[in-house]
Amino acid sequence: MVPGIIDRWFGRSGKSGEEFYKECMNRGVGKAEEKKFKEAISEFTKAISSMPDFADAYYARGLAYVNLEEWEKAIADFTEAIDKWPRKLNPYLTVFRFYLDRAIAFCKKGEYDKAEADLAKVPETTPSSRKRYWLLVCRYRGDTDRAFKEWAGR
Repeated sequence: MVPGIIDRWFGRSGKSGEEFYKECMNRGVGKAEEKKFKEAISEFTKAISSMPDFADAYYARGLAYVNLEEWEKAIADFTEAIDKWPRKLNPYLTVFRFYLDRAIAFCKKGEYDKAEADLAKVPETTPSSRKRYWLLVCRYRGDTDRAFKEWAGR
């Protein structure tokens, strides 16, 4: 066997790829909760290297990049999560959440047309008022104060 394959499936501890993936994900989430986003990214990257077809780690790493305001990297990871969605471990995430968060990253970069295109893919029935708020941010081209006032009905 090729050493890279052995590392991918058994890691250093002799665990299967899925066990190693879950451990990395858990450590990454813990680091993110501690606001140690660079360390979280490192753990999510390890998870991706062990199970590259699962969307969850890309999405989680994208959120960590959002917290570091690294919009290009966040958008790239959200795109990977969207592309890999059918192969998932976490049934509570939905692809609509990936589109919503990628739209927010596009808004933060000032790419409002791309953000609106992603927001159009999020159904109105999504249990979140975030979609309406970010649509308003796009409409007002980044004027978050104006968007918030309209969103809040003020």
